[in-house]
Amino acid sequence: MNNQSFASSTLETIQWFVFLLASSVALPIVIGAIYQLDFVEVSGLMQRTFFTVGVASFLQGWLGGHKLPIMEGPAGIWISIFSVMAVTGGVQQGISLTESLQILETTMIMTGIFLFLFGILKISQWILPIFTPLVTGTFFFLLTVQLSGTFLEGGC
Repeated sequence: MNNQSFASSTLETIQWFVFLLASSVALPIVIGAIYQLDFVEVSGLMQRTFFTVGVASFLQGWLGGHKLPIMEGPAGIWISIFSVMAVTGGVQQGISLTESLQILETTMIMTGIFLFLFGILKISQWILPIFTPLVTGTFFFLLTVQLSGTFLEGGC
C-alpha cells in the first residue's frame, strides 16, 4: 500500500467516523427535546445509543451480516415516529409524554422480538413477493401525506 492510498483511507475513515458519531449524537438530543427530557435523561439516552450502535455494528461485522461499513444505529425515520407519537399521544389524546415513551418502548421491544423470530424462521422469503414496488410506493406516499400535516404545523 502506498502512502497516498493510506492517507486517503485514513481521511475517509475519519470522515465516516465523524458522520456516524454525529448521527448518533443528534437523534437522542432531538428526541430528548421533543419529550422535554432533562440533561441527565438525554445523556443516558445518548450513552445507550452509543452502546447499542457499537454492539450492533460489531456483531454485523463479526457474525456475518452484511460486513460493510454501515452503521447500525438510529435512523432519521425514528424522529418522525417519535414526534408524531408526541403530538398524537400527548396533545390529541391527553396521554403524558412519559406514557407515550413507554408505549413506544414496548412497541419497539415487541417489534424487535417479532423481527428476530421473522429472521430466524426465514418467513420473509414467503412474504416478500407481496411487497411489490406498487405496494411499497403506495405505502411511502400515504406515510408522507400523513406526516406532512405534522411537519407543516411545526411538530409538537
